[in-house]
Amino acid sequence: MGIPDRALFATVAIAASTASFPLIAQQAADNQSTVELNYVYADSPNGKFGEYSGLNDEHSNLVVLMDASGRSQENPARYWDINIHNLGLDTFFVTGEYGKQGSYRLRTGYDQLQKVYHDDAATVYDSQLNSIPLPRKKTTSSKRKTFNIGFDKIFNPNWELTTDFRTQDKDGTRPRPVNGGLIVPQDLDFSHDEFDVSLTYADDKLQLELGTYFSDFENDNNLILDTAAEPDNSFYQVNAKAGYTISKTSRATAYLSYSEAEQDDRFSNYGITNGTFSTNSLDAEFDTLNFHLGYRNRLTNKLTVDAKYRFESRGNDTPLYDDFPSEKNNKVYEWDKHKLDIKVRYRLPARWRLRGGLTFADYDYDVTKSPRSSGRVTEQAAKLSDNSEELTTWAEVRTPMMSGFYASLKYSYSDRDVDLDAAREEAATVDTGGVALSSYLVDRERDKLDLLLAHSFTEALSASVNLSLIENDYDGIAWASLDSADTTIYTVDISYSPSGDYSLNLYAGIESYEVEQSGFGSLSDPTSAWRYSIEDDSDIFGVTARVRDFLSMMDLTVDYRFQKGDGSYQTKDPSNVSGSFPDLDTTINHVMVKADIFLAKNMTLNVSYIYEDYDSESWVWRNDFNDSGSTYFDTLNYGYDSPGYTSHLFLLGASYQF
Repeated sequence: MGIPDRALFATVAIAASTASFPLIAQQAADNQSTVELNYVYADSPNGKFGEYSGLNDEHSNLVVLMDASGRSQENPARYWDINIHNLGLDTFFVTGEYGKQGSYRLRTGYDQLQKVYHDDAATVYDSQLNSIPLPRKKTTSSKRKTFNIGFDKIFNPNWELTTDFRTQDKDGTRPRPVNGGLIVPQDLDFSHDEFDVSLTYADDKLQLELGTYFSDFENDNNLILDTAAEPDNSFYQVNAKAGYTISKTSRATAYLSYSEAEQDDRFSNYGITNGTFSTNSLDAEFDTLNFHLGYRNRLTNKLTVDAKYRFESRGNDTPLYDDFPSEKNNKVYEWDKHKLDIKVRYRLPARWRLRGGLTFADYDYDVTKSPRSSGRVTEQAAKLSDNSEELTTWAEVRTPMMSGFYASLKYSYSDRDVDLDAAREEAATVDTGGVALSSYLVDRERDKLDLLLAHSFTEALSASVNLSLIENDYDGIAWASLDSADTTIYTVDISYSPSGDYSLNLYAGIESYEVEQSGFGSLSDPTSAWRYSIEDDSDIFGVTARVRDFLSMMDLTVDYRFQKGDGSYQTKDPSNVSGSFPDLDTTINHVMVKADIFLAKNMTLNVSYIYEDYDSESWVWRNDFNDSGSTYFDTLNYGYDSPGYTSHLFLLGASYQF
């Protein structure tokens, strides 16, 4: 019996033992508990349909559900609670709790989550890698198993101790790309232990919490080809939180934490079989310091001010290595971040509301690396230090509810000014090889507009429209940097929800997402003047009909959902090496019919049917990609193939209330 199995056994045993005492006594008259046993049959279990539900491998399953709770008649302050959901599937959870109100609480639980990578890995794995055979699909899946136990103790009305321990195992396989665009199944064998303790104090004015947290992650899987897996690491933190009510209209809050983290795991050799390595591990060590301070004051009945300050500092003690094969070396990143956020809210006459504020952020980045005698200017520099400052101002107006109509309009403007290290700026403007800067190291101006319009036509019928416009203008000095990036998003939602024994709920929505980005050309590379556009539209429609006490023998529910997504992606550059990619369209039709038939006062027969049709086009392994003269990127020739399926699920079971 492995650790996860023992954890499940322990959870069930603890949950049962916590319930044994009150089960002997009678439950309170107003307490209802339910136990349910179902037979589930899926005619075509597959990856996508069972992506998280556990309905992937087997056609038939017996599934147990139970939600039960109660109190002792002799001592009503003592209570218990058991929850079992979907036991019998690969995805389920079991929890138990026992305690005494105002005194203590014991909690335990076990959950298992299956993740299926839905038959979409087009791979040549297990074939000769020096040739390119036809791709074949590879189904992969993983299971995450978590056991947790916790104990809380209330010493008096002011003091409480909370403890939590979680241990998690994850095993299985998942698809992962490697060099050359190949997809391989990567083994998963993770274990993760977490432990945290906190002690809290609270009275009418002061709230204080002292805590500590520890995490240890171990990865026992082997490296595959030239792909590295997540490394072993550990993390430890101490923290303190405080809140103080200064007066009836003002309050202050604070947070302080210090953390240390280490990573000491072997490197992948990236396919290099000869050469000398200076180390077998990065031997990374870093520490972080976080400090937050907040203050809120309602100056008048109409005017409120909120102010927040946040400081984050990361120190990095990771050694530098510069004698890897192929002259590879590493970089050590450190930063200090300051952020001040001030918000002002004012209630105008006739219940109109006006809000506004400003946010100032100051970031300092330090990069240290081993210097080289040759190469680009930035590669010769041993240390780079950059600074970024950004000021954002915004204003919002909200209307009162007027004959069912409501609206809000918000506009914000931000200006980011970057002070680059002299060596990096010289490399970006002088070095003929050019240097690509990260977007946060480029001057930028941003305008953002958000509009909401909502109207309730009746108590049952309502509609809303959301519009978001974002414009980014960059003033980058690097030839490979951004010139502009604009985004438009709008949604339309309609809902109709009459109530009663005969209820009908209809909803519909439209979402449109458009992105335009462009880079500017300079130096001698014509492809640096590039542009790409993304359009992604999503439509959804649904209707749910419910009839209570239908024919005096059942509750009947019928639900239908339709979803459709249309996506397109297009690139342009002067070299004509790119163009329009195929559209990526997905359509889902989902039907659910559920009947709860009354067999007796406390017993119900459950009958359900689910139909789901999933149709999705793919960008990979299309014949036109390989036609003579095709301009599509070669990277599209390998990748993930979108699934398509039609599945039927039948459920027959019974539930009993006690």
